[in-house]
Amino acid sequence: MANDGESGVSIAIAQGWRVGVPRNEVSIPGMDSTGGEGVGANESAILKEFSQQENKQEQEALERLRERGVVLNLVDSSRPLPGELYTRYQVEVREAPRNLTLEDAVAYERGKMSGEDAGAGVELAVGKAWRLIADGKNRIGDQETHISYVLVDGKKQFTIRFIATNNSTAVTQIEAAVADSFRYKPN
Repeated sequence: MANDGESGVSIAIAQGWRVGVPRNEVSIPGMDSTGGEGVGANESAILKEFSQQENKQEQEALERLRERGVVLNLVDSSRPLPGELYTRYQVEVREAPRNLTLEDAVAYERGKMSGEDAGAGVELAVGKAWRLIADGKNRIGDQETHISYVLVDGKKQFTIRFIATNNSTAVTQIEAAVADSFRYKPN
């Protein structure tokens, strides 16, 4: 389970996925990336420094997402092409100045999507939610699939968002089980 203690949310980590943002892989000819056999001290130091820098950049990216309300961001092992959005699922928590209805929250999420269907009510382990799906082409012609589950608890809106570019199967095969694993502990 991926947990965010600050917001009190948790969600399952699907097989082959991890919490974070996409990472670059450095391949230096004649070296393995583990720092093991065939890697000299200088090359090992370079890999260690790169890994530390990459970890720092990942933490900074996760902080930027948190500033926008995304408390958990999970990525699969695919590598996006330059300019392509990465395949991911995330949990966004938004607090409103007043109690929300599910209809309010769904309208807010619809504003972030294009080409979605009317959606449908679903029952998750934590209660009633609304599932929306948008499937269409983005500005550069890639196929994007966007599935959102929206839940409300008082003034808080929880959105579990699955986004895939050019490979909808990556999210459609996991979304129902992952969404049903969502848990929230009020602070």
